[in-house]
Amino acid sequence: MLNLTMQEAERYKVISEVEEGYLKVKEAAGILGLSERQVYRIKARVKREGTGGVIHRGKCKKDPYWLTDKIKERIDHLYQTQYRGFNLTHLTEFLNTEERIKVSRESARQILLEKGSYTKQRRYPRHRQWREPSFREGQMVQYDTSDHDWLKGRGPRLYLIGGVDDPANGGKVAGAKFVLADGVKQNMEVFKDIVQRRGIPLSVYVDRGSNFKTTRYQSMEYQLIPPLAGPPNLPEP
Repeated sequence: MLNLTMQEAERYKVISEVEEGYLKVKEAAGILGLSERQVYRIKARVKREGTGGVIHRGKCKKDPYWLTDKIKERIDHLYQTQYRGFNLTHLTEFLNTEERIKVSRESARQILLEKGSYTKQRRYPRHRQWREPSFREGQMVQYDTSDHDWLKGRGPRLYLIGGVDDPANGGKVAGAKFVLADGVKQNMEVFKDIVQRRGIPLSVYVDRGSNFKTTRYQSMEYQLIPPLAGPPNLPEP
């Protein structure tokens, strides 16, 4: 016996009315919010499978049979040791290529959540401001620092400071360097190298890090400096 949701039951009712000639495919597509091609596919499945034809293909899909407890334990172990610090996308790539463990990113995520090795990332809404793309390579450089355990615990923690061209123009690496600290001095050294090799960009796109803005208040002595004298007051003609 099939347990259909209200949406699936409504879908079966509409498809049945199409079969009986009470509705046209175009009308059914409008009612169900689907394309006519999708309605034709569902109609063919219902004719072939009966009521079960309205159930989404991925609803009853289970994990591959080979994802045994032993393999799940191995994935968890690799994530905590050899691939420590990897994000889920990179972990999945290495599992598929290096470890010969064919698993999807979502399956790996579910396994690690079950083992308690991975916690759901809380996402905060980002304020995105539209900017006009640059017209040619070198006009705008996106500049940032990547904080990652590059040596996997085998050495000091490194920071990768670098800049890339606007993705609208290919996103080529303008310059990059591994450093021991993410400070103003290190950032300026990398940026100086970019300018010397490629010239001065028209604009630089950076984040709101303190390396790119001053947090110092002007001294009282500086504030008391009189403004520059303007042009002399000339008599009216």
